Amino acid sequence: MTIEHKRIRLRALEREDLRRWAGWGQDREVGRFMDQYIAWPREATERYYETILEAQRNRQGFWYAIEDEEGKFIGVVSLQRIDWKNRSAELD
Repeated sequence: MTIEHKRIRLRALEREDLRRWAGWGQDREVGRFMDQYIAWPREATERYYETILEAQRNRQGFWYAIEDEEGKFIGVVSLQRIDWKNRSAELD
C-alpha cells in the first residue's frame, strides 16, 4: 500500500530501507533523535526485518518507509500494538 500527499509518500518498508535506517544511529546528530546511538550490526538488522515481516503477516503491526517529494528515503513510521477489537494502535 502506498499513501501519497503533496510533500511525502508512505510506501512498504523494504530491506534496504531498514539497513539505511539502522545506519543513521552512527551519526550522533541524527542518532540523538532515535532510540539508538550506534548502528545496528547487520545480523541484528536482518533479524529485525524478519520480525517486521512476521508481524505484518500476522496483522500485528505495519511499517512504512517515508519518502520526500523527490523520492528520497527520510524515515520510518509504524502502527504497532494493534487492537483490532477496540480499533486502536500505537503510532511510532
